[in-house]
Amino acid sequence: MKSKMMPSIIAMLIVLFAFVAAIGSAAAVPSATRTLPSSVAPGEEFQIMISYSDIGMMGQVNETLPDGFTYVSSSLSSGVVTDTNWVKFTLLGGTSFTYNITASDVAGIYTFYGTVKDEDKNVAVVGGNIELVIGVSPPTLVTYTITNTTITPPQTTSIDVRFSERVGAIIKIEDASGNLVNELYTSTGVTDPTPKTWDGTYTNGTTVPDGTYTVNVSGVSTTTGLSVVDTSKTIDVPPPNYPPVASFTFSPSYPVTGQIVSFDASGSYDPDGGNITGYWWNISGTVYTVPVFNHTFTTPGLKYCGLMVTDDEGNTNNSAKWVNVNATTETPTVSIGSAEGSVGDTVNVSINIANATRIGAMDISATYDPGILNATNVASGSMIEDLPAPLVACSLIPGAINISFVTYPDAIDGDGELFVVTFDVVGGDNGESSVLDIEADAYTTDVPPQYVSVGTADGSFVVNSPAVSTVSFDPLNSRTYMGSTTTVNLTLDSVPDGLSGYNLTVSLSNQSIAEIISVSFPAWVTLHDNSTPPADSVWLKAADLVGNVGRGDTNISLGALTIRGDAAGVCDIMVTVTGMDDDDGDPINPGTVSGTINVTSVIPLPDHDNPPTDPDSDGFYEDLNGNGRIDFDDVVQYFRYMEWIAENEPVSCFDFNSNGRIDFDDIAELFGEV
Repeated sequence: MKSKMMPSIIAMLIVLFAFVAAIGSAAAVPSATRTLPSSVAPGEEFQIMISYSDIGMMGQVNETLPDGFTYVSSSLSSGVVTDTNWVKFTLLGGTSFTYNITASDVAGIYTFYGTVKDEDKNVAVVGGNIELVIGVSPPTLVTYTITNTTITPPQTTSIDVRFSERVGAIIKIEDASGNLVNELYTSTGVTDPTPKTWDGTYTNGTTVPDGTYTVNVSGVSTTTGLSVVDTSKTIDVPPPNYPPVASFTFSPSYPVTGQIVSFDASGSYDPDGGNITGYWWNISGTVYTVPVFNHTFTTPGLKYCGLMVTDDEGNTNNSAKWVNVNATTETPTVSIGSAEGSVGDTVNVSINIANATRIGAMDISATYDPGILNATNVASGSMIEDLPAPLVACSLIPGAINISFVTYPDAIDGDGELFVVTFDVVGGDNGESSVLDIEADAYTTDVPPQYVSVGTADGSFVVNSPAVSTVSFDPLNSRTYMGSTTTVNLTLDSVPDGLSGYNLTVSLSNQSIAEIISVSFPAWVTLHDNSTPPADSVWLKAADLVGNVGRGDTNISLGALTIRGDAAGVCDIMVTVTGMDDDDGDPINPGTVSGTINVTSVIPLPDHDNPPTDPDSDGFYEDLNGNGRIDFDDVVQYFRYMEWIAENEPVSCFDFNSNGRIDFDDIAELFGEV
């Protein structure tokens, strides 16, 4: 076997031939390339290929064979001269040839050397493979373990390797594209390095993103120069596991004792994309385990409301709020409604009051986005209209509304509508919104007036794209009295492509104020169905099987609802369209406009158990004794309690001559109806 110095001798020869070529002829230098197998067995016969070029008409290749190797044969038919350690090949054209030799019986790494000469005697070293391995095995990994194949930084994992022989070793981490992430270890000679630790970071210490990372272990034998490379093992870094976000709302914002408060945690979420699997509430000591529920506070004060949510990986998070609960008889709440509409629409928004007690004066201010809305008018609501002579002043400037009123010596009590603000929708994209922010100060009718702390509830306005059709109520704002009924029509303003049927739900916002007691359908309906009244919410379903409603029809009646007033106050009437199709079977997506019903209260006369009623539904309560009909006893009761009626009942309910007061002519009018 040749000495390890052989590569140095070859290098010197290469330099020498390069020098000779540099000072020689400027003609093209011949070239040749040797192709060897990577390894052979001791004593095995194998083949070597020589590829050559630029030799001219006749060239020559001289191959020096390592010790112990024997020439056998060649693909050339002539021009081969052999000796103990070399073979000379004379070349007549062509581009390549092969020759066979027998390998040495001694294992080791052997070096080949050769030259190529052209017809002008220019000489170059044969390139390509120069080393051949006989009976020598590369190093192997006899130990290779990774303690954690999945880590969440800064969690660590340990990589333990041991080589079969002494090697120059490298242990590094690479990403999915083969880029270096972190070189954990390098050594020029080692067999069993100590285990190496990786904590999911780059070389500069920053944390790697989630993904799969390859562990690249390589070693080059310090004896044979053979190498081992293993990239079979990987380490997964999963996405970070964040805790869930606990979030909840409650309504109304300023509840009073005995009032239903709705809690809603459906806004809670898991930022990892998982699911919220558990809810745990502590509402002043009461536990709930559902996302949405109602709760009633029985005592005033600040109430602790806490929420803990759990995600599907067992992580938890908390949120807490304090709810200021006021006594029912002490703290009124002024609220402004919410609405939606398209640019160019005109919308009305009510300013309401709840739990008013002897309010004689009030200042109200509301702000909004002037880029979306423009307030054009403020009209008195039912609670102001029903007073004899209120003093009302208001100012409208872009983005703000200021209202002041004085009712003294009369007072505002209970719940109802104070004002109606008219807005023009002047701008905004679909989905853009404006907060309707309201503030209020109030004073009692006491002398001197006493300041009253007022709670407020903001509203909002949302811009939407104009709908092709709109479902609304007619009249939009209805009025009735306790114990009386009124009829509200549900209409669809237009159907460009006809109407084949619908499925919708009508609901009342306050179940204590009013109730839907009956439903009727228009003549064009062929098939219909509805849920059973009386109820606070009813669904209606109808179909037109014969084309009664045609393309382009307008103001189509969808049905009529009879609503009974149960308690004084203002109640919203809302409609939700579940499904609606045109005559082509395509869906109609109409807009909806909510209405209101204002219920005015009447109470029994002295020494009577039943309150007065309105038998003919004309808005006047002729049945004063509450027996359900108009009779002469009603005239007697009116005469007997005329002063009491003026002081205790809504004047408009008993003002039969409509002159704004209770007088003897009202008795004459009632007598004429008996």
